[in-house]
Amino acid sequence: MAAAIVAGITGQATETTADAARLAAMSREEFVEYIGQLAAVDMQTSGILASVTAAQSILESGYGKSELALNALNLGGMKAELSGNTWSSAWDGRTYIKDTAEQREDGSYYTVTAAFRAYPSVAAYLADHSAYLAGARAGSDLRYAGVVGCRDYRQAFQILKDGGYASSLDYVNKLCAVVERWNLTRFDGAASQEPDGSLWANIAGLSYTWTEASNFGQMLAQSGIRTELRRVNILE
Repeated sequence: MAAAIVAGITGQATETTADAARLAAMSREEFVEYIGQLAAVDMQTSGILASVTAAQSILESGYGKSELALNALNLGGMKAELSGNTWSSAWDGRTYIKDTAEQREDGSYYTVTAAFRAYPSVAAYLADHSAYLAGARAGSDLRYAGVVGCRDYRQAFQILKDGGYASSLDYVNKLCAVVERWNLTRFDGAASQEPDGSLWANIAGLSYTWTEASNFGQMLAQSGIRTELRRVNILE
């Protein structure tokens, strides 16, 4: 209800305001689990390590609390103009304008005003982010060649740094520190383990509102996973 009211006032989609409210309310620990699980699902279709996707989202968005995250659901600093925008993307063209700090090779900083991509949901951000890493080109070559299928997170981060994802000189070390602090590699196999022939169910959460459950189902649908929305009765 609250998300619908805010959506009516701001002109944003209810899904957008619901995701922003969710990010704003999360603790650091809750955000790590949230983005880690979503990244694990994304990995099954994108081939990009969940630990890599999660670490970038954590570092770039300040655990989901950055201005860009809360106002544009952009957790990875994705600018409007990327590699000529010649790669396949589902981004709808909406932007959010803000100042951002860039680092020169000599270590000094300067500020520029830039247009960043705005997304209708966190799921939409993740899909676009992975599509960018997999398909962005520098001339005739893939900008981040080798990141899809890479199973060493430090190597993957170096590929991103070498491809120009960020200007920070210590970008690789910062990302590795995030992976190690939160043991993010646990998400790299979270959606692919088959210890025996049993059927397993993964319950993502029991406190979903209808909107939250619907949004989660839409995120899974982007990965080709069909879901059914049902009311849950909690038994003590």
